[in-house]
Amino acid sequence: MSKKKYKIQCSGYGGRCSIVETDKDFIDEWTRRLENGETEEDLASELTDGVDFLDSDLEYIYGGYVDTYFKVYEIHGEDEVEVYEHINLETSECRETCLHVQEVDEDIVEGSKPIVTYHAAEKGTFGDWYIELEDDIEIDKITLGTVKTYIGEFVENLYYNGNLLQVDHEWSDTYPKHEEAYIGWLNS
Repeated sequence: MSKKKYKIQCSGYGGRCSIVETDKDFIDEWTRRLENGETEEDLASELTDGVDFLDSDLEYIYGGYVDTYFKVYEIHGEDEVEVYEHINLETSECRETCLHVQEVDEDIVEGSKPIVTYHAAEKGTFGDWYIELEDDIEIDKITLGTVKTYIGEFVENLYYNGNLLQVDHEWSDTYPKHEEAYIGWLNS
């Protein structure tokens, strides 16, 4: 008996989230600028000219938001037949990363790192996961591994019956919606 092949695709909203270390002078300067009317969008726009967010020293995440939806296709040779659309999946594990606060007091500064959290929101498809099964795919056996950040919760991994599936970003296709950045302190 030949195995059945499936593709699970993440579609909807998501994006990129990078957390990079900066210095206290940068935090002080942007605290003043934000108080004087500049916005998180202004900060993000200025940062994209001088920071490589793909080379983040603390965290880089690319994926759909946890509340996005998934489609499931059965693969027959070169053809893909949609068998489920707009399904939401349960989270089986979640890790929290780089929780930071923006208010600065002596307790936070002592032993904490000044950081910038950059987020580029996007819409589109955020990856495909392929699986081969003896039987039909069971939706309740698909679960998510997520990363919770200051910006939001992102899909990091997909599991089938507890087994990690490898993501394929080759055909990911997204377009930008907006970008923003936040300054803060990483409590070490």
